[in-house]
Amino acid sequence: MRSPNTIAVTAPRLRCHCLLPLLGALALTVGGCTLAQTQAFQPGASAAAAAVPAFGSPLQKGDAARSRGDFAAAAAYYRSAHQADPKALQPAMRLAESLLTLKDYAAAAAAYGDAATLAPKNAEAHWRLGELLLLDNKPADAVEQLKTALTLRPGDARLYNAIGVAYGLMGRYDLAKSNFTAGLRIAPDHIPLRDNLGLTQFLAGDFAGATTTLSAVAKLPQAVRSRQNLAMIYALHGDMEKARETARHDLDPAAVEAELAYYRTLAAKGPAVLAKEGAALFGVHFSADAGGARNAQVAARPSPPAPAGAH
Repeated sequence: MRSPNTIAVTAPRLRCHCLLPLLGALALTVGGCTLAQTQAFQPGASAAAAAVPAFGSPLQKGDAARSRGDFAAAAAYYRSAHQADPKALQPAMRLAESLLTLKDYAAAAAAYGDAATLAPKNAEAHWRLGELLLLDNKPADAVEQLKTALTLRPGDARLYNAIGVAYGLMGRYDLAKSNFTAGLRIAPDHIPLRDNLGLTQFLAGDFAGATTTLSAVAKLPQAVRSRQNLAMIYALHGDMEKARETARHDLDPAAVEAELAYYRTLAAKGPAVLAKEGAALFGVHFSADAGGARNAQVAARPSPPAPAGAH
C-alpha cells in the first residue's frame, strides 16, 4: 500500500441508485450525491474570521474557530499548526476532523494519513483513513487500515461492519459475511450489520437466507432502509407482488410504482450479470452511528430517496 501521506483520494464514487448496499453512508450517502468543497480561508474574509483573537497559537485559534462552528477557518489554522510542527499529532488530527466535517475528503485522508504515520497505535486515525479509502473505491487498502484499527480497538462492532463492507466491495462475500456475523455477536441489535449481512447473502446467491435476515429486522418501525432493501431483493428475485407489499409500508403508491419500475430494469439484467457486477453496484457513504462516531456502511440506494428518518 502507498504511504498514507501520499494517498490521492478522488471525489467519492457515490451513487443515488446503487443496487446492493452493504454499508448505506458513510448519505457510505452522502445525501444528494454532491459534496461541498472547502474554500481556502483568508484571514479577515468574514466577520466570524475577524472574531478570532489576534493572540494565541494557530492551534488555539483553530480551537476558537471550531468552537463557534467556523470549520473552514479552523482547518486553515490547524493546517498552519501542522506545517509548523509536522511531528505533532494534535494539529494533524484536528485538521483531519475539520476537513472531514467540511466533506473535503481528499484533504482529510491526507491528514489522517499523516496522523496514522505519526501515531501508529492511534485507532481513530486508522479507522477514519480506512473509511475514506472505501469512499475512494480502494477496499483492499481500506481493509489494511481498518484491521489495524480493530487490533487497537477490539470488540467494536462498527469496525467489523466497515471491514465487511470493504470485503463486499471486493466481491469476497464469504469474508464479508463472517465480519458482519462477528459484529452481530457483539451488537445483535445493530441494524446496519443485519442489513449488510442480508444483502451479502443475496449477492452470494442465498435468497432464502437474505429474506430471513432482512424480514426479521424489517419488522422494526425505524428500519425503513431494511424494508426498502427487502423489497428490492424480492423484486430482483422476480416476486413483484411481495416487493410491492413490502414497499407500501413506507412509500405512497406513486413512489412504490417508481421503485418497482427501477427494480425491473435491474432484474432484466439477470442474476448472473448482477452477481458479476455486484461490487460495481455498491455505494459508500458516511452515517452517524452509536456514540456519534462516523461509520462506513453500504446501503441500497433505490431510485426515490429514502423517507426522512430512515436509519
